[in-house]
Amino acid sequence: ADSTHPLGHGRELYFWSFIVALLVFALGAGVSFYEGVVHILAPEPVSNVKVNYIVLGLSFLFEGSSWLVALKEFRKQKGRQGWLQAVQSSKDPSVYTVLFEDSAALLGLTVAFAGILA
Repeated sequence: ADSTHPLGHGRELYFWSFIVALLVFALGAGVSFYEGVVHILAPEPVSNVKVNYIVLGLSFLFEGSSWLVALKEFRKQKGRQGWLQAVQSSKDPSVYTVLFEDSAALLGLTVAFAGILA
C-alpha cells in the first residue's frame, strides 16, 4: 500500500479481469448480433458443411485442452474446499476465470455443432 493506493494493488487484478471479460463478451455479442441480422436479411444455403465440422472439432479440441489444464490447476489450488468456497477465497482469479471461460466456450461450441446439425 502507498499514498496513491491505500488498499494496496491486489484488488486491481480483479478489476482488470472483469474489464477484459466485459470487453470479450461485448465484442462477441456485437459480432454475433451483426452476423445474425445479416443472415436473416440475406439467407444463404449452407455450403461445404465438412469445413464447419472441422473448424468446430479443432476448436473443441483446443478449448478442451485448455479446459483440462485449467481444471487440473484449479483442483490443485482448491484442495479440499468446495468449488464455490475455492473461488471466493482465491487470491488469483486467473485460473478459475480461464476454467469458467473455457466451460462457456465448450458449451457454445456444442450449441453451434447442434445448430449445424439442425
